[in-house]
Order: sequence, then structure tokens, then C-alpha cells
Amino acid sequence: KADRQMAKVRGPEVPVVAVDGWVVAHRCQAHDCGDKNVSVLVHVASGRVLVCWLHAPDRADARWYEAGKPPKRDPNQGCPSEVEEVRAAFRRLGY
Repeated sequence: KADRQMAKVRGPEVPVVAVDGWVVAHRCQAHDCGDKNVSVLVHVASGRVLVCWLHAPDRADARWYEAGKPPKRDPNQGCPSEVEEVRAAFRRLGY
């Protein structure tokens, strides 16, 4: 279900950034970027993939998904799109 909802997020995309071995792509819902956004993070060396999804008000906290693991909640946060936001999220979540 989550992947179908994420596919509906259509709107602005920011430049793809590289952060400490990760490539990060971000997009948000047009006219609602603060509440509906998604980031896909791929670790270049390992191929590990993380997906961050925020879909407020249904879910007010960003959710982080990784294959084979339960989602992690990131309270009161959106999905990162800039280098320092990614680093801060990784620190908060233990990535």
C-alpha cells in the first residue's frame, strides 16, 4: 500500500545529492511539500536502499523503510533533501 501512495506524490523535485557514499533523490507534492514528500537513498558501494515517506496529516511523522526491517518513525520530521538534513536524520535514526 505504501508504494502506491508514494507513487502519487507528484510535484517538485530537487537536485539529486551525494552524501557520504549515498545518493539521495527527493520529491514532494505540488502545493503541499511540507506535508507530503518522499526521499529515496541508495548507498553506492553496498546497494542498500532506504525510503523516507511523509504523508501528513494521515501520518505526521516521516517513516523510513528498508527491505526486511520494520519501518522507523522520525517524529515531527519530513524527509531530507539536503546534505545536512540527511546527516541529521541518519544521526537521529542510527543509520
